[in-house]
Amino acid sequence: MPDMKMGTIDKTTRMDEYATGIWSCAIATFHGHRELTHHILQSYIPTALIVFVSWFSFWLDVEAVPGRVSLSITTLLTLATQSSAARMSLPQASDVKAIDIWMGTCMTFVFLAMIEFTIVNYCTRRKNRRNRKKSVKGLSDQVHELVSQYKEKKNQLLQRNGTSCYEVAMLPADPESQEKIDRKQIRELNQAPPLYIKRNLLPSSKRKALEERISRVEENRKFAQAIDRNSRIYFPLTFGVFNILYWGYYLKFATDEY
Repeated sequence: MPDMKMGTIDKTTRMDEYATGIWSCAIATFHGHRELTHHILQSYIPTALIVFVSWFSFWLDVEAVPGRVSLSITTLLTLATQSSAARMSLPQASDVKAIDIWMGTCMTFVFLAMIEFTIVNYCTRRKNRRNRKKSVKGLSDQVHELVSQYKEKKNQLLQRNGTSCYEVAMLPADPESQEKIDRKQIRELNQAPPLYIKRNLLPSSKRKALEERISRVEENRKFAQAIDRNSRIYFPLTFGVFNILYWGYYLKFATDEY
């Protein structure tokens, strides 16, 4: 077998009783050692690299949902394929082997990376419990309503002064562009208006509620980014501690038992 290394051979003899009589038998016991380099190159290094790739999602933006989901699903399926191939190349045994513990731990780390993304995505979209029942309209609807009221009153004031104002609105191509437009419109509303426009044109109650919600969205984003920053440290650190315990046990203590 190419993945085994021949060790010692124990030779003994004994007398066994058969149907035809008692006969002497020669017994040889072959002690083999599994080649570790073969499995390190074929199983351990590829699975460890897959775990490292799953951590790349911690460096992606918290709102990059398609990229992070595809990365987590791809790494999980690839690791499952590697685990199945490793089991097929080894003899079948009912006991738990060292490779089973390694594959199970790697699968756990990849699955925890997916759970971390789920938590981050929830933190970016969570709402205040006190205002959850009151907030019927979405943030985009409130922004458009506030901007439309502002523009309507602005046009009325300009028409009184004998001037007119025309504005062209362009539809965004995706939700991210819409969110950028909403934030830009809020910043424009917060800026100092011209001299002929008074601040009392804006409804203060709606404007205050909208600003509070935008600030809450920014706080949620910062909290989600903090989770990603902590995951960049604790995931590799935990995996490193597991490697120390795993290789320390199976290379030193487990070999002494046999």
